[in-house]
Amino acid sequence: MILLKHGIFTWSEDPREAYENMIAAIDRAEKRIAEGRSRPFGTASAARSAKTLASAEEIAPLLRGAIALPGRGGEGRPRRFILEHRSNDDILDFCGAPNIADLVRCGNATPEHVIHIKRYGVALPRPEADNFEAWTVGVKEAVAAYAADYTAYFERNNARVGGGKKMLDPMPRVFYVEGVGLFAAGNTQKSAGVCADVAEATIEVIRGAEGIDRFEALSEEDLFDIEYWSLEQAKLTKQTEKPLTRQVAVVTGGAGGLGLAIAEQLKNQGAELALIDIDGGERVAAEAKRLGGFALACDLTDPVAADNALAQIAAKFGGVDILVSNAGAAFQGALTSVDDDLFKAAFDLNFWSHHYIARAAIKVMQKQGTGGAIVFNVSKQAVNPGPDFGPYGTSKAALMALMRQYSLEHAADGITVNAVNPDRIRTGLMTDEMVDERARARGVTPPEVYMRGNLLKREVSGEDVAEAVLHLVQARASTGAVITVDGGNVAAMMR
Repeated sequence: MILLKHGIFTWSEDPREAYENMIAAIDRAEKRIAEGRSRPFGTASAARSAKTLASAEEIAPLLRGAIALPGRGGEGRPRRFILEHRSNDDILDFCGAPNIADLVRCGNATPEHVIHIKRYGVALPRPEADNFEAWTVGVKEAVAAYAADYTAYFERNNARVGGGKKMLDPMPRVFYVEGVGLFAAGNTQKSAGVCADVAEATIEVIRGAEGIDRFEALSEEDLFDIEYWSLEQAKLTKQTEKPLTRQVAVVTGGAGGLGLAIAEQLKNQGAELALIDIDGGERVAAEAKRLGGFALACDLTDPVAADNALAQIAAKFGGVDILVSNAGAAFQGALTSVDDDLFKAAFDLNFWSHHYIARAAIKVMQKQGTGGAIVFNVSKQAVNPGPDFGPYGTSKAALMALMRQYSLEHAADGITVNAVNPDRIRTGLMTDEMVDERARARGVTPPEVYMRGNLLKREVSGEDVAEAVLHLVQARASTGAVITVDGGNVAAMMR
């Protein structure tokens, strides 16, 4: 049985026979489709020239910002979407079809798809690199027109069914960009992937239908009745999102003990994760996989590597909202005797790498236009230096100044920039050997007493630092601030 504009059903008293009946029916349909035109949308993929177009990582943050929703109640950080980009010859042919504006409004391949990608998507022209600003304006206009059309669609159909429905958000879920491919939006990476799968399947169905005759979907009224089915509406009253759902968080030094504690905290609160670490590509990949995140092994003391890392993250998720700049190493030595190369290495990692990754992240955040949050791991050495720890302490003091300058320059962008000042955390940075060395330098024995040498008389953990980071990435009225996480140290108190 073929149910028009829905699907095909086969049956039998025997399960195996029912399955074989379905395979036979599908084979018959595939043979008929193969007799039609193989590329009814033309061959736009063969004519594309990537050199003249903006890249997916340049486009994604703009799209993501264009469809961001206001915070609940008009307050708080915007409710963003995670994006997934797909591109192959079939997708590019579809996106470049002469009648793409009509094709994207054809409707859904099957009714329940409306729940994932709404009635239709948005077709966008080629994003020529030399006219990108005008293209960006066109994106905003297209999204505004889509939202207005969706609102009108809801109002007329809600009136048709007697009212009482709660309107879903009016933002599109799929963009079809000529020469670049499709971008699908979801609340999470998983849901964005589902939307992309549905969009690809829709292209395949339309391609098959148009190769034979023409594609025709359900009516607007039928699609509304599915999209606003009472059971789907009931789900809206039960849906709750974690505080960081819809946000992309980047953690540098992500394979280390402290970085992992921070990453786990952010993931537990709903964030999509990208972990960056210079050490152990396999390790950072394994930890990212465990947390359901994205791994990058790169040297952030190289500004090009930092830019490339953020470009890859933007291509993967659509952008970035949170940066926890945590990479660092404890370079030791007295200032009058320390090797110049070691001193420079301290600043390369503990200052310059933070500047490079923050600069790259801010550029993405500015494209999105939805604000963001940056947290630097400064360390108490910035305000309470220790003996024979000059390269570390001075580079961290410079980092604190960098944090303050960034907070000053980018408050107008809605980007908060803060820091944590942890002390004496057992991680890959502070090994047992270093604990012994620092205890001797401070004249404290045994080492356990050194680790609990604070007002609260307790050893501070990576989880304690992660809690402070979590507060700062959510704080709406704090920027340029430092939270000390050291159990209480009068000499390191800020004010």
